[in-house]
Amino acid sequence: MQFSTLHVLFILALFSLAYAAFSFKSPLPCSDDFLGIDTYLEMKARRNTTKCKKLSTLQAQFAWNYDITGHNQTQINVLIGTKVIADIRWLAWGVNPDQPHMVGTRAIIAINAPNESTPVVHTYSISEDTKKQCAFQPSDIDLQVQNMTAENVAGVGFFTMCATLILPGNYNISRLNHLWQVGYVAEGLEPKMHSTSLQNFDSKEILDLKTGQFQDVGHNRQQARKVRRSTKLKIQIIILFCYQEMDQYFPRKKDLCFFLQICKLESVTLSSSERSFCSALLTDTWNAEHHRMGNIIAYWGYYCKVLQGISI
Repeated sequence: MQFSTLHVLFILALFSLAYAAFSFKSPLPCSDDFLGIDTYLEMKARRNTTKCKKLSTLQAQFAWNYDITGHNQTQINVLIGTKVIADIRWLAWGVNPDQPHMVGTRAIIAINAPNESTPVVHTYSISEDTKKQCAFQPSDIDLQVQNMTAENVAGVGFFTMCATLILPGNYNISRLNHLWQVGYVAEGLEPKMHSTSLQNFDSKEILDLKTGQFQDVGHNRQQARKVRRSTKLKIQIIILFCYQEMDQYFPRKKDLCFFLQICKLESVTLSSSERSFCSALLTDTWNAEHHRMGNIIAYWGYYCKVLQGISI
């Protein structure tokens, strides 16, 4: 295979990764049992443009409708529910005006308190201190939030929460960053750390309130992990090829070692035998006059850097 062909294949691969990462998808409709919940039926009766979709993690489903109000604001009515798994103590949903990350999220959290007949609901502001597991108590957020309620729906086994929010103009309703979460431990009104499973970390997306289409940020992270693992295997195959074709592509063994060192610097895992091979043979400075080898190293180093950028 000629080097120019490798260029084309790498560029096509990068474009396909970029398309997958930034494209919007059509939603999956909510289940019949969720659509039969009284709260959802009431939402739909008040406004027949109510939309409903399954979320990608935690068996969660999400319904919403919205109105554009004066002063560049949007009123959004939301309903989120998840199937009761074991003893769920709290359910959270929130929006982030900047990016689909936990820190900076304005959250609404419902907690199943032991001495309460219905869950209690409050607003919370998630900060860097929250990630450090500092005290996390109800607080005001810079959004108007009304009609916060939650319930455990008997019969269908859903834990649901609904609310009305007024979003100011800095929230783009065509690209709304929203997150959801569940947890199994709470002390009073303080929800404790959720599980550290991938489902929990991937519970986020960018949603177009107008169309229902979404960019599944968490799913893209999963795909990036798969690409990362696959790429490491491909690198090992390329290294094996280089060993076999050393005379053609690597006139001196230490040039191959330099290639391996580049991959190592770009966070690509090398085996112990490869490291030993390089340590034994890298005794002189690399001969930069081998222009073809220099091109290969430069291009591969760039490709590794791109993969490092999308890795988790």
